[in-house]
Amino acid sequence: MALPRLVGITVMPEYFQSESVDGVLDRLQRLAGVTAVTTSPYVMAPADRQTGFREPPIDAGAGKVRLLDRTLWGKRELWARTAPSFRPNLDLYRGLRYQPPAADDLTREQGPLVGEFIFNRMRSDAAALYRRLHGGLTDGDLRICAEADSLGQARRRLLPAAGGLEEWTEFKVGLVESLHAGFRQAMNEAGGQGMELRPNAFPPPWNLFSGLDYGRVSPYCSALSVKLYTMHWPMMLRFYGDRLHRANPGVSERLLARALARLFDTGQEPPPARLKDFRYPSPEEPHPVGEAAQHRKIAQAQLEAGSTPVCTLAHAYGPATDFRSRLRTARSASRHGFWINRYGHLSDEKLAVVGEVARRA
Repeated sequence: MALPRLVGITVMPEYFQSESVDGVLDRLQRLAGVTAVTTSPYVMAPADRQTGFREPPIDAGAGKVRLLDRTLWGKRELWARTAPSFRPNLDLYRGLRYQPPAADDLTREQGPLVGEFIFNRMRSDAAALYRRLHGGLTDGDLRICAEADSLGQARRRLLPAAGGLEEWTEFKVGLVESLHAGFRQAMNEAGGQGMELRPNAFPPPWNLFSGLDYGRVSPYCSALSVKLYTMHWPMMLRFYGDRLHRANPGVSERLLARALARLFDTGQEPPPARLKDFRYPSPEEPHPVGEAAQHRKIAQAQLEAGSTPVCTLAHAYGPATDFRSRLRTARSASRHGFWINRYGHLSDEKLAVVGEVARRA
């Protein structure tokens, strides 16, 4: 995912205490075109010469000639004190030489401003998307979604200025990448260098919501398995559709159903005309998804994962004939093999199907 070219500025917390969060962010974007900021987890308050330190720092005496270009609380030079912006968990520091600074009344009074300053654009753009989905949708919006090539394209057309949503997605991706890197490191440090890490992942585009980017986690994994739990897909779209229709009662149900089927590429043809037609299949019914859609999802995951093998994870629920068809799709979609969930749904007839499909592979 392409992010804007980096233009970053370090902004210490005392400035959004002094100028306000919105004031700082507006000035940075309007005047400097800033795309990124960094800060520190403390808050500041004015003090006197006896109890505080000089701002700007005196730099071992040599910097006493330095004055601030931007005033703090109306001054270009002042003495101040600081406190952490949060109450640290002291259990994490038990037995360590270096302990965190103690929280105090300044922490309680001003500390939350740091949190407000950090995830603000992500929070505001996510809130804008939420408002659009919960009462702001029109049939024109649904037509855009029904004609879009991807979920990302639909989002960019509906909210072209909401760069915070890309930052939010990137933030989640970074967290999930760190999680897998941590798993791999912990396994290695415990003597498990020879053990494989094979996470299961949602198929595109659902993996975007979970924060799992196939390419970003693949360096830490021996392989990835993409879940084709196809009995869930219509149920998930039904949940989305019911919620959206309640929040936007004036939109066309047919357009809403068509947009959901298009954005999540379930391959159900023709797409349902009513939301109630998105439903969980009974044990005797084939799963209402398309073979080509399953192929596309595995191919997309493999493209993003690069050289890391992507396997298919099929589900055994459903009639034997449909299970055979879906397992053949799983086998042909990935050259790296398939997993099946779960043994409890595998009758002897279905086990024979597994053997049949596996031998043909």
